[in-house]
Amino acid sequence: GVPTLPVGPVSFRKDPLLERFTALIVDDCAMNCALMARLLGSLGFSTVLTAADVEDGLRACAAHPRLSIVFTDINLPGGSGWHLASAIRALPPRGLYRPSPQCPRYHR
Repeated sequence: GVPTLPVGPVSFRKDPLLERFTALIVDDCAMNCALMARLLGSLGFSTVLTAADVEDGLRACAAHPRLSIVFTDINLPGGSGWHLASAIRALPPRGLYRPSPQCPRYHR
């Protein structure tokens, strides 16, 4: 048979370590942004920002230098999630981000 998921509310344990992190969600679907923001908030993120396109996403990155993580849709107005990720990676390292020495392919 096909496995089924339980129906009903899902609870998440808030992680106190996440309280100091800021997340950015970039998606042109407001419903997706709201769903992700609610999920991340329930996990413990104290600040969750949203943007609807590449330009707004880059503006949010510039305005929030301690941005911790970005979740992006691939198909966006003004470009793609790939373009956004490349533009963010081109920014100088800031905030809490530190490349892991175990992942040399992420070093410039």
